[in-house]
Amino acid sequence: MSILSKTWLQAWSTLPDLEFCLHRGKCNIKIVDTIMERYRDGKVPIEKFELSRRSSYDPHKVLPPIPIDNCLDIALQNGVKHLVLDCISYSAPILTILAAKSLRKLVLA
Repeated sequence: MSILSKTWLQAWSTLPDLEFCLHRGKCNIKIVDTIMERYRDGKVPIEKFELSRRSSYDPHKVLPPIPIDNCLDIALQNGVKHLVLDCISYSAPILTILAAKSLRKLVLA
C-alpha cells in the first residue's frame, strides 16, 4: 500500500489543472495552502486554475477567508494559461493578471 500511495501522491501533486470550489462555508484552508505551496516549491506548471463558488451559495454572503492573493500569485508564477475566478467577491489585481505572459484565457464572473 505504501508504494501505491507514494506513487499516487506524486502523480496527483503534478496535475496541471486545479479547481477549488467553495460551498456552504466549507473550505479547508490548510488543504488549499498545502496544495498551492507544493506547486510553488516544485515549480509545477499550472494549465488551468479555477476558484469558484457553487450557484447555491448566496452571492451576498461573506466567504470564509481564503488566501486568494497567495493562490493567484503561485498560479501566475507557475505559468497558468487558463484562469477562472467565478462568483468571488474579490478585487482581483487586474494589471498583474493581464501582465502575465503565459495567460491565454481569463474568466472573471
